[in-house]
Amino acid sequence: MLQMDFFTNCDVMNDSLPLQYKIKDKTSNEVYTIQKIPFNKEDEQNTLTKKIEIRKNINHLHVIKFYEYICENGFVYSKQDQCKYGSLSNFIQEECFEKNQYLHEDFLCRMLYQIALALTTVECFMGDLNMNTIFLDKDYNIKLYNFFTIHDGENYGENFNQKEVKMYHLGHVMFELTTLKPFEKVSYEKHLENISYSDDYINILVSMLKSKTEIKKYLNKILSHPRILLNSTNWSLERCFIEKNIGDSSKSEILERLEKIRQREAAVKIKEQILKEKERKIENKEKKLHILERTLKEKIQQVELHLKRCREGKSLTSGSSKASSTNSQLSSRSQKLSYEELDSTYVSCAPSDLIKTSTKLQVNNISKPQNFPKTLSEKRITFKVSPLKDNNRKITNKRNSIRRSRILDENIDIHKLGEYENNIKIEGSIDNVAWSKENKKYAFDMLRIMNSEDKENTEVKHTYL
Repeated sequence: MLQMDFFTNCDVMNDSLPLQYKIKDKTSNEVYTIQKIPFNKEDEQNTLTKKIEIRKNINHLHVIKFYEYICENGFVYSKQDQCKYGSLSNFIQEECFEKNQYLHEDFLCRMLYQIALALTTVECFMGDLNMNTIFLDKDYNIKLYNFFTIHDGENYGENFNQKEVKMYHLGHVMFELTTLKPFEKVSYEKHLENISYSDDYINILVSMLKSKTEIKKYLNKILSHPRILLNSTNWSLERCFIEKNIGDSSKSEILERLEKIRQREAAVKIKEQILKEKERKIENKEKKLHILERTLKEKIQQVELHLKRCREGKSLTSGSSKASSTNSQLSSRSQKLSYEELDSTYVSCAPSDLIKTSTKLQVNNISKPQNFPKTLSEKRITFKVSPLKDNNRKITNKRNSIRRSRILDENIDIHKLGEYENNIKIEGSIDNVAWSKENKKYAFDMLRIMNSEDKENTEVKHTYL
């Protein structure tokens, strides 16, 4: 049974843990805490006493020290170190909410470092890790209460051990110390945006909140992080709190708006620089396109000029060829179609033998004459009577009689005869000639003589009868 001296100057503390009494040792003037833990059976008493015996052998700077204990009337009374500021939940309520101030970043890093150090060095950690199981002593040092009772075991399970403590459990504790608000998975990012801490610390906190691995695996990374080491070593009593009016929400909203406006201005400036760079690139491209367009126009003009010259050359050659062809056709037509010189006395004879007249004639080169309109000067040759009838024969031309008599009776030179014939004038009108056997014989003899040139059996040439 505890002596009554243990209960002198004791105070009952309202906490989530079992009942606690604060006592003062008269001999050493040290303040301790008496924790009252109930049990129902002897088995429960035995388990409690075994755990207390284990905790009595643990001596750690950041773990609550356990001393002697007694069992009486269904309770176990355990003597422990006394923490001046109580649990972290009591600490932020009294020092932060009531005094309108936040915790300094150096102080937060120091507490995170001490918690990680305690979890690393203590092998028999048992219990939950939250704001009610972490304490602060008079020197602002972290003290872990890593001891759960039988009733706590009913809530968390009898097999609850260190393996079930995850990294996000520590993240929840640090989040509540940082923002002074309980953790909510939906809105925690919004709360982190409104606090004025360094980016490195925020990144560490976010990584702890998102991690679901065992806490033992990442404690060394926390202990060796440069930001945590630097801030924890720079901590002092003057760097525990930041004075800030927490209750004045209107000012905080104004500051948040100003900060957002500044961020937007910076983003707008960056966008302006990007747009200017794009405009410069577009101007350079436009200049290049203008130069290409000008060169293309010049090339197109050169091509058009070349095509124009080629077309003009073709038109000149075709025009000259057409003119020459038309002139030749007209001249040939004028030569062929001289109607004034046609002999109206010529009449086709009866069927006779075909005689070759010329070898210079090329039928393939002869072009068909084009149709031409009839004119008034055109004459039609008509035959009133058949030249084969002897009764219609009339000799009115002196030229025929002279030619017949002179050629048959005398040997006169044919060339002189031609000159003589040209000098003879034809008197009177020309009547139709009636052909007889005698006349035909005379005509063919005359043609043979004219074409022979003192040579016999030569080809007959064209001539007028």
